[in-house]
Amino acid sequence: MEDLYLAKGINVSSRIINNVAYIYLEDRNDLISLNETGSEVWRLVNGKRRTSDIVDHIIKCYDAEPCEVRDIIYSFILDLIGKGALKTSSVPFEGVMAYG
Repeated sequence: MEDLYLAKGINVSSRIINNVAYIYLEDRNDLISLNETGSEVWRLVNGKRRTSDIVDHIIKCYDAEPCEVRDIIYSFILDLIGKGALKTSSVPFEGVMAYG
C-alpha cells in the first residue's frame, strides 16, 4: 500500500463510546462499529498522519509479529477507503478533520 495521508470522509459522522468507534456512512446509509484496534486506527486518522505512522503506532501496541499486524491494518484501512469512510492524499489534509 502506498504511504498516503489519511482523513475521515466528508460524508461520515462518528463517535467513540467506551473505546468503540461508531461510524455512520451517510452516502451508504450504513452504520458500522469497530473493535478496539479499529477504533484506535480511527482515532489516529487526522489528515496529518500517513498510513505508515498509524501502522507503526499499532505495531507498538501489540505483542505480535509486525508483518502480520501491518498486513491486517493495511487491509482494514483499504476496507475503510473502499467504503468511503477514509480519503487519501499524497499531501497532508489542511483543516480537514485535522485534530488529534
